[in-house]
Amino acid sequence: MIHFLSSGLNSVEPNNPKLETQNVLRHDKQQHPLMKLLGCIMDRNIKTTIKLSNPRYPDIQSIEVDCLVDTGALHLCITESQSIQLKLEEHEKRPVTIADGSIHQMSYVGPIKIDWQGRVSFSGAMVMGNQCLLGAIPMEDMDIMVHPARQCVIANPEHPNTPASVAY
Repeated sequence: MIHFLSSGLNSVEPNNPKLETQNVLRHDKQQHPLMKLLGCIMDRNIKTTIKLSNPRYPDIQSIEVDCLVDTGALHLCITESQSIQLKLEEHEKRPVTIADGSIHQMSYVGPIKIDWQGRVSFSGAMVMGNQCLLGAIPMEDMDIMVHPARQCVIANPEHPNTPASVAY
């Protein structure tokens, strides 16, 4: 489940001010004690630029987007307009839990190709919010990470030239 931290997302239910939350998805800090320890890092607005495209339709031009980076969120989250622009197909509606504990059905679309400086991930995406958000699953797939001191996204220093993976 994805949990929201309250305060500016407006496409969950645009006419419900109670559901307006920040553009940042993360696991509920009360359920994950380690998040409290990492709070100083997680609450900063770390951004990066990624290129999104639809691998089913290579003729559709890719889009370059600035996105929030949140290692506490799992999925890539894109806006409805980005989903429409890339002509992504809805696979299903998935339950998403927001900060007040309520569950809302959100579109899960794909496939989507994510490119960060030549490192690529193929995934699905949750359609929600008013800004793109890059979560932990595509970051792991591209072998990228948040540099704790510089507060920016970098390639894994252990694999600077080619993304690597662990498969057990």
